[in-house]
Amino acid sequence: MVPVMHKITSMSLGFSMFSFINASTSHDQATKADSRSKKAQKTNESTAAAESSQSVRNRRLLNAKSHTLKNGLQVIVVEDRAIPRVSVGVLYKVGSCDDPENLFGLSHMTEHMFFHGSVKYPQIDATIGKLGGTLNACTSSDCTAYITDVPATALEVIFRIEANRMGNFNLRKTKIFGSEKKAVHEERLMVIENQPDGVALEYIRMAISPQHPYGREVIGFPHNIMNYSADAVMEHYRKWYAPNNAVLIVVGDVNAADVFKKAEAHFGNIKSRDVPKRVRVANASSDIHQKLTFYSSNVASNKVDLVYNAPHHSTHSMKEIRAMKILLEVLFGGVVYEFCHRFLQKNELVADFCVCHYTTLDPAPFYVCVSLRDGVTCEKFLKEYFKRIKELAKRGVSEEDFRRAKQSYLTSATYQARDGHSRIRMRIVECLGAGGTLDQIENAIVDIESVTIEDVNNMLRQFINKKPFAIIKTVVKPSEAPNET
Repeated sequence: MVPVMHKITSMSLGFSMFSFINASTSHDQATKADSRSKKAQKTNESTAAAESSQSVRNRRLLNAKSHTLKNGLQVIVVEDRAIPRVSVGVLYKVGSCDDPENLFGLSHMTEHMFFHGSVKYPQIDATIGKLGGTLNACTSSDCTAYITDVPATALEVIFRIEANRMGNFNLRKTKIFGSEKKAVHEERLMVIENQPDGVALEYIRMAISPQHPYGREVIGFPHNIMNYSADAVMEHYRKWYAPNNAVLIVVGDVNAADVFKKAEAHFGNIKSRDVPKRVRVANASSDIHQKLTFYSSNVASNKVDLVYNAPHHSTHSMKEIRAMKILLEVLFGGVVYEFCHRFLQKNELVADFCVCHYTTLDPAPFYVCVSLRDGVTCEKFLKEYFKRIKELAKRGVSEEDFRRAKQSYLTSATYQARDGHSRIRMRIVECLGAGGTLDQIENAIVDIESVTIEDVNNMLRQFINKKPFAIIKTVVKPSEAPNET
């Protein structure tokens, strides 16, 4: 926890002692003392005002500065001079959910090709490598981001590269396109087909969100990948890769005013464009409760996935969302919490709990993934689990567990969020890419501190003490069993 310190300064302490001593002094001494006291009081007031202002700034998580260019490009800067390096992110507000139905995964393919589509910088990775930097990119359902970490002295080179890509992307190398398409297909094999439960998880996503694009993997299906073309990638770029649909994020050993000036010089001449309205379908109804069972020979023990509806920033306050995070820590954060201890150690039903709770542009469920101990059936665990949830909802979370979970969340949300340039940059990318705001990050300390145990218990009763959205059982496949039911 990061408390606000209302400390007594040496000046205010001196003033108190001086006033007390002056009570027994002579008239001349008292007159001089009174004059000095008034000066000290003015100094005190100035010091207190400065400390109050500093306190407010300290309660903002990142103290980021934001400026929007005339073409709509938002520039966010976080000054952090711990080391002479800088982390740069360019966020485009387009992801796989915006892909054409027959070309799902096109956003991810465009990400691959964006490293090859600059005539001026044909070998971006080599250029950045010579500077002593690294680069990467990521595509999610809701956004695409290009990230670079370099020495602070190389910032302007990165601006030139990113501005050139944003304004002059072009594909002329069909051979490279073919090899990149093959690389994407191999990536799918690696992360889905060749994983023990990769295909099963893909089916689960589709079952949970049959209508919404969140039900499909970002990388697309094999038949989608086969249909990608250079023309389709260029059309995708022209639609979405506009400065008014992007955010430039700079974190590190920089001066914000200097960054804004350089951003204007390099990105300011790129023209804004009309960007399509993002059309989304509603996710599955929360009134639908599904039960799925998968039989797999690729798992060592039985597993259960519990899928719950979650509070979302479009329908709930940040305080409620923070309260849910604290509740999930209380329930599944480890053996130090009573609920988790019962399953992991006391009755030894569970080998591991894992919670997958992503920040998304549209409302989406979260998953509680449970790996059971050898020989424990899914039915035995579920019976005990729902019994304990009902009991907990009736009596409420304990004060001890609440304080511990709140402290843990506050620590991870503050100190860890400031731990390194790349972590800060990614925190901003994740929030803004999912439709959040910079203020939601900055106000994290205040929001978390404001959460009460009643808020946490409300989340327990509103979301967890109800039938899950879905229950998915993955069962060790017996000698004769169907592939799935």
